[in-house]
Amino acid sequence: MAERVFPAQPISTAAGRVLASPFQFLTTGEDNLRIACANSLAGVTLAIQGRRLTSQGSIEAFAWTFTPTSDRLVTSQLFSLGVGAILNLTIFAAVGAPQIGQCFVQAKLVRGFSGALVVLGTILQGYVTSSQELAWPGSPIQSSIETGGYARVVTGTTPALGAQLSETVPTGARWELRSLLAQLTTSAVAGVRQPALVLNDGARTYGLALNPGTLGPSAQLTFVWQVGLPAVPVTAGYSPIGNLPYPLTLSGGHRVFSVLNGGDPGDQWDTVHYAVREWLEVL
Repeated sequence: MAERVFPAQPISTAAGRVLASPFQFLTTGEDNLRIACANSLAGVTLAIQGRRLTSQGSIEAFAWTFTPTSDRLVTSQLFSLGVGAILNLTIFAAVGAPQIGQCFVQAKLVRGFSGALVVLGTILQGYVTSSQELAWPGSPIQSSIETGGYARVVTGTTPALGAQLSETVPTGARWELRSLLAQLTTSAVAGVRQPALVLNDGARTYGLALNPGTLGPSAQLTFVWQVGLPAVPVTAGYSPIGNLPYPLTLSGGHRVFSVLNGGDPGDQWDTVHYAVREWLEVL
């Protein structure tokens, strides 16, 4: 007899994504719930709540809390389920107000409580906020880079006198650089300065974004790089604009730094601000 395979088809309500089965997850007493979280906002506490069927046939509610770190690295905690079955599960931010793109959660059924764990199934996976929870059954299994990300404006590092701008994508983050603004004050040494941004993965340079603006000695000017705008040189009363490629996606450890053609050790960059869209890369 020939073996036949009947692959599951995504249902329309899941937008083509995988949904964990609504069938109860039976537990033997050796099976536990592993909550893992990558989070970038300080002060977040997760609530893990639901119902389980006990070995005596009664329905029991459970409620646990878990406080992840805010360094974008994955931290986890195990919760004992006992003998019975999970009937439903929900996870949300009970403390703190993370936005989509800041707090990514996984709920897995595992066997064991220490040492090497055997993963039996993924129940929930995706971003949570204080008002948007993950729920099983119902929520699709979601990748950490699947959403629109978290839009944020960052105050950059002011370099030392004569040094260049340098910003590094944090470990565990994926950035889409949208714009960068910085002010340059030049020394009295003669010469024309023209800046550019360099893209580097920590070892190799793979991109350059020139700014068409220039600046002479003993002067001050704000330079801007932005996605979606044409390059514009210095115009009276306005900042020169350099164009950034789109999309400009940078993984953790990638750098954006400036080079200053014609620069002098007495030149000073400051007032550094840039806008990014951030996702958490769960490693």
